[in-house]
This record gives sequence, structure tokens and C-alpha cells, in this order.
Amino acid sequence: TVWGWGENGNGELGDGTAGSTPVQVIQPGSPDLAIAIRHDGDFTVGGQGVYTLTISNTGLTPTSGAVTVTDTLPAGLTYVSGMGDGWTCFVADQIVTCTNPGPIRPAASSTIALTVRVEPRAWPGVTNLATVANASDRNIANNTIGDPTVVLPRPL
Repeated sequence: TVWGWGENGNGELGDGTAGSTPVQVIQPGSPDLAIAIRHDGDFTVGGQGVYTLTISNTGLTPTSGAVTVTDTLPAGLTYVSGMGDGWTCFVADQIVTCTNPGPIRPAASSTIALTVRVEPRAWPGVTNLATVANASDRNIANNTIGDPTVVLPRPL
């Protein structure tokens, strides 16, 4: 636990009461994983779509231990495949779990291509949610992201 004191908005030394705003302190030299997700164009019912998940280490040290990405597919999307250098993916129900033994070095990134089949229940749109986790990552504020996706009806 780290404590710090400083002046409040009145020029007085703050006392850490309920009106104080907490400040997150990240251990110096720790890794910081962040996740981004994107897709190209709209998805179409009856077709396939690809989400690209990019995991970046914006911290100062490499990750230690396995890196895990959990992607909760919304209703209407069905897992087809997941691939990326060093990643192993499997699915249980609508939850895709991909693991990489690591490490992910500072300023480096790693990508997973997640292919899904688009079912009628996905129309008119879905949001795909993904989270990255690693035991050595102290800042979890940037570890979860969503990607809203427009789904078009099957062409006639």
C-alpha cells in the first residue's frame, strides 16, 4: 500500500477523507498490457467475419507467465477459428480463450485473428467484448474493450 498527501483545492493539506479522489499507483518497471479490437466492414448474416485483437505491452518490462485473452462472443456469432503467432485458442459455449506462453516485451504487440460465423440472431448488430490478463500486469484499466459491429441481413 502506498499513501501520499498533497494540498487539496483550498491550499490545505488533504486528509484522505471521502471527498478525496483515489489515485492509482503503478509499480515502476511493471508490464502494462492493453487490448484493442477491430474488424473490417460490416458483417453479413450467413457469412463470416474476422475480429483482429491486438495485445500491446505499454509497460517497462516484459510480461511474466502466460498471457490470456478471453473473448465473450455475443449471441448470433459462432466461433470458427482463432490464430496468432504463439497463441492457442479454444471455445466453451460463447467464450473463446486464447493463451500465449509469453513473454510480450515492452513496446511489442501480438495479434490474434478471430473468425466467426454470423447467424441470424446477430442482426442488426452486436458488440464483441474481449479482455487480456497476465499476473504481472498491475494496470487493469486498459484490459477490456468492446467492438460494436453492424450486421447486415442475408442478401436476397
